[in-house]
Amino acid sequence: MLRILDLQEEAPGSVLSAETLQQARGFTHSTFYRYLKTLTDAGLVAPVNRGFLLGPG
Repeated sequence: MLRILDLQEEAPGSVLSAETLQQARGFTHSTFYRYLKTLTDAGLVAPVNRGFLLGPG
């Protein structure tokens, strides 16, 4: 799950699509969305437009 947040260091302040995040980390579809929901619920990822902003929203 933390591998998703590692992308923040590579692209700080960038809005990334779900597809980009999933492909960059190689998770299965179901695992990725489970992790993404957990991170969103914790306030570490924020949904924005058609993507996600990594980091506190």
